[in-house]
This record gives sequence, C-alpha cells and structure tokens, in this order.
Amino acid sequence: MSIVYVRKAYQMPWLKRGLRVDLNGKKGRVTGAGTAAYVHVLFDGERLPSNCHPTWEMTYYDLQGNTMIADYKSKQPEGSPVGA
Repeated sequence: MSIVYVRKAYQMPWLKRGLRVDLNGKKGRVTGAGTAAYVHVLFDGERLPSNCHPTWEMTYYDLQGNTMIADYKSKQPEGSPVGA
C-alpha cells in the first residue's frame, strides 16, 4: 500500500512522511505506509518502524511536533468515572 492510498481510504489529505505522532504516549514519526492500509511509524529510540492503524489512538502533529493536526484518541464517555 502507499501513503496516497491511506490518505484516500481514511480521508486524511494532510498525511505525509515525516509527521510526528503520539500513540498512547509513544512518540515517533511517520515513515511510510504498510500492509492493510496502515502507516509505518518509527518510534523514538526504536530501530525499526511499526505497522500502525492510522486512526487507532493516534495523534498527528506537524513536522516539528508543535501543532496538532488530528487527534484520534478515544474520549471518555460523558458521566463515566475515570478509569471506567
């Protein structure tokens, strides 16, 4: 799969290589696209990229990591206790 395919499949026209990401507290950088329309993310301190679902618990930032572009993290349902 290509990153162009992922852009179209998930309506993410802003997606490109080099964007900073946060996946459940792990920070990294988009390096490309992999199987099943996933994105490859090279997490900080890792040697090999991971194949990650582009919208599962992922937050995307600009190339410098300063400005949030999109947030796909789950939100707590209203009225539910913390940790539920």
